[in-house]
Amino acid sequence: MQDYRTRRAARLTLLKRQTVLKWIAGFTVTVAVAVVSAFAPAASAEARFLNVSAAGTDIAYELYLDASLEAQPDTELRIVARDQFGDRTQKLASGMSSGVFTGLRPDTEYRLLVEIDAGFGFRTLAKTTVRTDPGPGGAIVGYSVAETGGYQWETFLAFTVSLHVSDPGHAFTAVRFRYNQMRYAELCEITQQVDCEMTIEPSLSWTTVDVTSPDQTIELPPLWKDEYRLYWVLEAIDAEGTTVVLDQRTFDTAPVFFAYLNVADAGVDRLDVSAHVEANSRVEATFEVVVTCPLGETVARFPVEPMTSEDQGWPEGSASGVTRVDGLLRETEYHLELFATYQDPLTGFPITSRIGSAHGWTTPLYSGSFTWTASDVDYTFSADYRDPSGMLGPIHYYVYLWTDGSYQYQSGGEVPLIADGDRRTAAFTIPVPGEYYRIIVYLEKTPIAGVTYSGTVADIVRNPA
Repeated sequence: MQDYRTRRAARLTLLKRQTVLKWIAGFTVTVAVAVVSAFAPAASAEARFLNVSAAGTDIAYELYLDASLEAQPDTELRIVARDQFGDRTQKLASGMSSGVFTGLRPDTEYRLLVEIDAGFGFRTLAKTTVRTDPGPGGAIVGYSVAETGGYQWETFLAFTVSLHVSDPGHAFTAVRFRYNQMRYAELCEITQQVDCEMTIEPSLSWTTVDVTSPDQTIELPPLWKDEYRLYWVLEAIDAEGTTVVLDQRTFDTAPVFFAYLNVADAGVDRLDVSAHVEANSRVEATFEVVVTCPLGETVARFPVEPMTSEDQGWPEGSASGVTRVDGLLRETEYHLELFATYQDPLTGFPITSRIGSAHGWTTPLYSGSFTWTASDVDYTFSADYRDPSGMLGPIHYYVYLWTDGSYQYQSGGEVPLIADGDRRTAAFTIPVPGEYYRIIVYLEKTPIAGVTYSGTVADIVRNPA
């Protein structure tokens, strides 16, 4: 009887355990699904260390953190400096980040980890190791760059460099920062290499700035917006008068795309967008124009092919590079942006950069026509419009002759529209300029004060077969 009761109790205990395990297993599956869902927004986040160096017993770092999806409100990003005795942490933000861990142990190996916590504990995105030095040191921690200027051809690049020096024993008698730069085009000419990857000492004189505090930022004189190779050196003078290089960097600035974005013409429900961009031999890039309405909603987007040399040869009024965006609201302002997407040579991450912007306005209601007839000696043009808002006119024309394989400007003129109530009319003639020629006529439109568009109403081409 005792054996029976013992076996029965054991079976009941086993049954209870199996029931609990099944319940736990079911609960675990549910939690696992929830964890995957919670991490999904940040799953594509990536990080990469760009520079890590020991500055004596301190560690300076620079990194790039990219999150393609918006971070959740409870997401936390941090960097950890870890040794066998514990962790030191600092908060991070997406994009370029730099900082310094100070007061670490000398001659000790530290693991640096970039971690993210989306509500279910930290996980590692990137890691590296660095050993501190037993003595003094210094590092170029990082930099920021700001663009100033209203137009691309009048834009400057202003670099601000962050430095850190660790010298608790005052072993250095002086610390200085030296810098120089060379335009990328000049570097290609000097090295005579297509890829321009050779690192050389610039032939120009260096500029030296004294470093007088442990943490110091130096604002460099603005440069014209162009492509440069930058040379930075942080060095110190010790008690024996020896120059010690603490840190140095040589790197290329971001690629520059020469672009043009404008609204060439507008109608009641359309914009004719002129977008041109030159390809950059340093990077492969794709280009796109995005059009948004006043509320910020995207109403159109279209790709832009890099401009070829043939496109640049067309005279005024050419439709090359013009894309029509229709289905828009009447008398409405729209915002246009031109973006370049490429792989950043510095960080290795895909980047989308705005390289042009413009505004466009659709027009008030108007109607009418522009016609012409041809004879052996001239062209007769006639305009007849109904224009209640009075935004139309004048008419402009350009005449080109085909000479030596291209169109050369010969003459041009302006014809006003004659107002009669809401009606606007004009009539004029242009003599046939020669055997091969091109005549372009366009009508001005002023939808709002200070904004004028030119709509092509006639484009007559007679060129060699």
